[in-house]
Amino acid sequence: MAVPEASDYDEPFELQAAEEPAPRDAGPHRYLSDDDEVGVTADELSRLSTDEQVPYLVYWFLQYHEDPAHETPYNGREGGYLYIHGGPYNAQDALFGEFGESISEDALEAAVDEIQVDGTYDWAPTSAHPDRIDEGRDEDEPDPISDLESELAAARFAVANGEAPQFGTDPELANRRRMLSSFDQLAMMLPPAPKDRVRGGIGDNNPPADERFTDEELAEVRLAADEIRGQLREDVPDVEHVTKSTSVITRVLRTVVRRCGVALEDIVSGFSKEFGGTLGKAVGYGVVGHFTGILEAVISALSNVGPWLATLF
Repeated sequence: MAVPEASDYDEPFELQAAEEPAPRDAGPHRYLSDDDEVGVTADELSRLSTDEQVPYLVYWFLQYHEDPAHETPYNGREGGYLYIHGGPYNAQDALFGEFGESISEDALEAAVDEIQVDGTYDWAPTSAHPDRIDEGRDEDEPDPISDLESELAAARFAVANGEAPQFGTDPELANRRRMLSSFDQLAMMLPPAPKDRVRGGIGDNNPPADERFTDEELAEVRLAADEIRGQLREDVPDVEHVTKSTSVITRVLRTVVRRCGVALEDIVSGFSKEFGGTLGKAVGYGVVGHFTGILEAVISALSNVGPWLATLF
């Protein structure tokens, strides 16, 4: 069974922008600790000693993250917890994302060590975490990243409970081809791994990096996208592998959006429809970079995952 060639498809699913979440700290730029109910501003926190900073960092992390044993469903056949509300989250990533520009690495690492002292390394979001804020919003105000993460978890849960994905139907093949095309477009825009880079002036076709991503984040996206593309070319893709690799990309996307202050709603409104039409045709002429950057290509690729999963169950 071959994946069909591209043809006329319905307009792709569009990631809709979410409202800005409520402030994540105790007030206007204030951080608390177990011994400080008034809190300190970010500037005040940066001037404290390392030992004084750590309790604030730990308190902040535990406001928004919890041991998955508390509320996250567990399925032994799936191989662990099903992070239906987002995650898993890593203490180092979270702390460096929030405080990396103002707090010393020594303080951040000390806070990570204290958080992980009991051996918990993967964390679920608490009800106060931005990933969970969408639970209280109206249905017409979705958080696109959290919605996709829920779809990924639901697909893994279905497979873990014995529900067989329905491959080979016309809708499945059509959506798979569209999803594969969007991840191929993303792969074309990602800088190659260092060992694969072409050196030399005129013949150097390496795409430019995107300064909104760190080198490590680009490497994570590259590996995850390659795994997804490989699976989609199989007659019977491994849904678990696809969803877990997609989760890696959603985690990176969330980090980039938060760290860079990217206006996700502007990206979505400006690029979603073009991704479905003009950009797809432009790929054949090798001019993808003229239309958008890596961040927008990531959003485009992710926007095709949900529709494909919906055809499987």
